[in-house]
Amino acid sequence: MKKVSLFLLTLAAALLLAACGSTASQSGDADSSDPNLGKYLCTSMEIDGMSLNPDGQWIQLASQGRATVFLSEEPDEGLWSLSGTTFTMTMGGETVATGTLEGGRLTIDLMGTACVFCKEGTFESAQESDIVSPDQAAGDAETEAEAIPDTARFSCGGLYSVTYPTALLHPAEDGLTDLVSDDGLQVWVTRLDSKDQVTSWQEVAEARSNGQDCQNFESFQLIAAGYDAQAILYQGEDGWHSEVLVAFGKNLGRDGKDFYAACLYFAGSSREAVWNQDVQDMVSSLRLEA
Repeated sequence: MKKVSLFLLTLAAALLLAACGSTASQSGDADSSDPNLGKYLCTSMEIDGMSLNPDGQWIQLASQGRATVFLSEEPDEGLWSLSGTTFTMTMGGETVATGTLEGGRLTIDLMGTACVFCKEGTFESAQESDIVSPDQAAGDAETEAEAIPDTARFSCGGLYSVTYPTALLHPAEDGLTDLVSDDGLQVWVTRLDSKDQVTSWQEVAEARSNGQDCQNFESFQLIAAGYDAQAILYQGEDGWHSEVLVAFGKNLGRDGKDFYAACLYFAGSSREAVWNQDVQDMVSSLRLEA
């Protein structure tokens, strides 16, 4: 029995996973007559009205009530059961998900996060979610942007990129920011190249709530590119700001470029300007480059 890390933190609540033994073998599943067995791809995740990025997350339902869950960096083991259409999943003896499973569609409440998973190969999973493997994600990102005329990709040093809506934002010409909108929204797409910079960002974020010019402050957690991310939203004398830090806990740099965290920074005149669906979609679109 091993204890695994706390998952999804504040936004998806505190989920302590426990696994026993190695990843369950799937060799016997193909011969099973149970139509519910198989891999279910996540097509949507939502908490408190906020949509999270479902890409690359899945649940494998195996024989003998075994389940393999991939929601962050490594798969974890659990147990599942079905009574009629009522689905239950436990990990480490704790119930972590309840909902329904019917017709290849798994709809669950995962510790406060509303999730929908569709069985791989079904029409619904193909239509509702554009899910690719981690190896394909970086290579397909540019193609995806080209296929959708109202979006484009912005790359940070060739290490990571985000999708932005061209109807709202365009590359800045003055070099002072990365992306700008006609109504004044400014966007910076940066990387942090040391552990000290990550620590410094976290310390500054915590201190902002007590700053003399801080009129409003919010802090919350989310998921980006499969990593836990911290977001802060605050109002100062110069307007509204939102910042999102995606820390990797290790150096993912290459070609002489250190890369410990991705950071997105938005500045605008109102709360709605710096934290809306377009902004959240940009954060969710973050992809690490190969």
